[in-house]
Amino acid sequence: MKNYFIYFFTFFFLSQFFLCNFANSQSPGTPSSSYNFDYHSKGIKNESQDLNILEENFNAVTNIIVQGNKRLESNLIINESQIESLGVNEKSLSKAVKNLYKTGYFEDVQIFKDKNYIYINVKENPVIDLISVEGNTEISDELILEELTIKTRNVYSIDVIKSDADTIETLYKRQGFFSTYVEPKIIKIDDGRVNLVFEVYEGKEAKIKRINFINNKVFSDSTLKDVISSTEFRWYEFWGSNDKFDKDRINYDKDLLKKYYYDNGYIDFRIISVNSSLVDNRKDFVVNFSLYEGNRYKVSDVNVRSNIRNLQKLDVSNLIEISKGDWYSSVDIDESINNITEKASELGYAFVEVYPVIKKRMGFVDLTFEIEEGKKIFINRINISGNLKTVDKVIRRELELVDGDPFNSVKLRQSERNVNNTALFEGVEIKLEESSDANKANVEVEVKEKATGQFSVGGGFSSLDGAIGNVSIKESNLFGEAKEISLALGISTRRQEIDLSYTNPYFLDKDVAAGIDLFNVRRNNKRYSGYKHNILGFRLRSGYEIINDVRHFSSYTLKRDKIHDISNSTSRYIQGQEGKRVTSIIGQAVQYSSLNDRINPTEGTRVRLDLDYYGLIGDSEHFQSELKIANFFRIADGVVLGNFIEGGYILPIKDVKINDRFFINGDRLRGFKNLGVGPRDSSTTDALGGEIYYLSRNELTFPLGLPDDLGVSGLIFGDIGSLFSLSESGSDILDENKPRASAGIGISWLSPFGPVKFYLSKAILKENYDKKEIFRFSFGTTY
Repeated sequence: MKNYFIYFFTFFFLSQFFLCNFANSQSPGTPSSSYNFDYHSKGIKNESQDLNILEENFNAVTNIIVQGNKRLESNLIINESQIESLGVNEKSLSKAVKNLYKTGYFEDVQIFKDKNYIYINVKENPVIDLISVEGNTEISDELILEELTIKTRNVYSIDVIKSDADTIETLYKRQGFFSTYVEPKIIKIDDGRVNLVFEVYEGKEAKIKRINFINNKVFSDSTLKDVISSTEFRWYEFWGSNDKFDKDRINYDKDLLKKYYYDNGYIDFRIISVNSSLVDNRKDFVVNFSLYEGNRYKVSDVNVRSNIRNLQKLDVSNLIEISKGDWYSSVDIDESINNITEKASELGYAFVEVYPVIKKRMGFVDLTFEIEEGKKIFINRINISGNLKTVDKVIRRELELVDGDPFNSVKLRQSERNVNNTALFEGVEIKLEESSDANKANVEVEVKEKATGQFSVGGGFSSLDGAIGNVSIKESNLFGEAKEISLALGISTRRQEIDLSYTNPYFLDKDVAAGIDLFNVRRNNKRYSGYKHNILGFRLRSGYEIINDVRHFSSYTLKRDKIHDISNSTSRYIQGQEGKRVTSIIGQAVQYSSLNDRINPTEGTRVRLDLDYYGLIGDSEHFQSELKIANFFRIADGVVLGNFIEGGYILPIKDVKINDRFFINGDRLRGFKNLGVGPRDSSTTDALGGEIYYLSRNELTFPLGLPDDLGVSGLIFGDIGSLFSLSESGSDILDENKPRASAGIGISWLSPFGPVKFYLSKAILKENYDKKEIFRFSFGTTY
């Protein structure tokens, strides 16, 4: 029995030995010792495989073994290779290799056949653990990474990385950096992970060195350069980017040129070509516009064809901006189309199409406006989107249309202006969209909110207040309801001020703005009048629109004034004012404004009348009125005439205190110092202020031939005015109502911080006791 057991175990171990040798003979050697091969087969049960099944399939390829894969499943690799459907010849195996490379998952792929086995040996690409950008200063990391296709945790792909490097270079080209190149770098962390670094070599910014126009005979190069947005590089311009070469801007310039020629009657105009070439070792560009100007056309006849019953030729003729005998103008035609469309919209026709039909003949054109009637459309529903913080009612109350109204394009555009004027949004778009009812449309109001919280710190110097510093914090959309709260602190050599304000533009959900101001002001008037002046108080105010462009304002102010720190050499008329007093003011004002720009107007009128009663309670009692008028006339391109008229009158009931009187500073009557005109103590020369004044300023602004984007212009001015009349009387009071006048020249600069003006003045009409000034500069507007 013992011998049987010995024979059995000997046979068992020998059979296992031969079986293992047989299996090893079917697996070729590994192609790279760096691979950690795991053998997986389709239909093989590893060491427990049935020997009979193996022998049956020995002469046929039924087994696919994947080696080297660590993250990807073998079945996925086999499926991606498509080898099961391709076959086992050399061409099919080569196709399978290409299929696997196309996935981007592998650094190396080898496929070969040995007897009835197909072996797929792969080396997987690593995973991107971190992506960074280095060497970039002109474009931020965030902007670059946002444009990349490859992301963290993606599989490394050399093709994608090269494409992303090209994308970064394209970003730089758009910014004018045409010598920029990007070098991707790989930092290996371990066998399966790498960091990717895009090393950016920015180079120098390519500027537009020269812009040339070819074949232009009608308009000069300098004229056409003013038309386009691209500009030639100038060493003194350290802001703006229009001198950078940008293909998109060049395309925009082509449109501007076309529009300019069309507006001047050259309807055959076309741009033959635009060539841009790098010069000076790829540092600068030369841009050449090749033009065909063609002939200029006059309008020989203007006709209207309309199928709208309520919009006949007689009604339309006064809406057309172009007439027989005029030079053809695309701008006039566009304005005519807008006028006709608005008129039709007022009649309830939403989708009116106006087509200008042109027939050319021998330097003339026959112009026909064809008007086709659309259906009358009613508002089905108004939808608002994009307002993440702002509540719907803030937007809806600015709309001129409500659900169920007949559509009116004029009201639609006015609604868009109203929402824009809230200053809560950086983008507003109102458009019509079809509804399920063919006679109705939905109004889609899309807004893009902007940051309404502001914190600012500033400083400077002015002739009036000396060195200036200010800090302010402001929120213009409190609780998302368009309510405004602000805190401002201003400090200067002669003035310190703190102001806390709150405004609700729709008080009690009515179209009435209401607010409150708390203020504390300290003025040092010792230089001009020999005293210091502190003011502490509050103001309640409200305002509403009476009709378009006309508003009414009401206010109530309660303040405490303190006149102090009066020296012995100060005028006796001021020494008698020393101390504290309470002032109560009830104010009413009406304002009309049609200015086209609040900061830098070129057209329009602004009229404001203020009527105030000082009294009710407190130490003062008098009436005060002021009228201010500003007119702007655009004489020519860049030439604007400004006329400013103002006057004030105080009707005393009690003696008018010095802090309630009028004073005129040097910005309002140039050629004279601050408080340089008006009643004065002859013995101390201290300014005492006046109870009546008038001013008229005329200012002509004109271009200096510098680039428009500098914002610099010249000006010529002439001022006339006077300040006079005191309730107090005395032989030592100098008080003349004679006019003072001055004239001069200046420079105006529309700086990033607001308007800045420099004046060189000469007083022409003056009194001996007036204080004159030759040079002055000022910040801000003067009307």
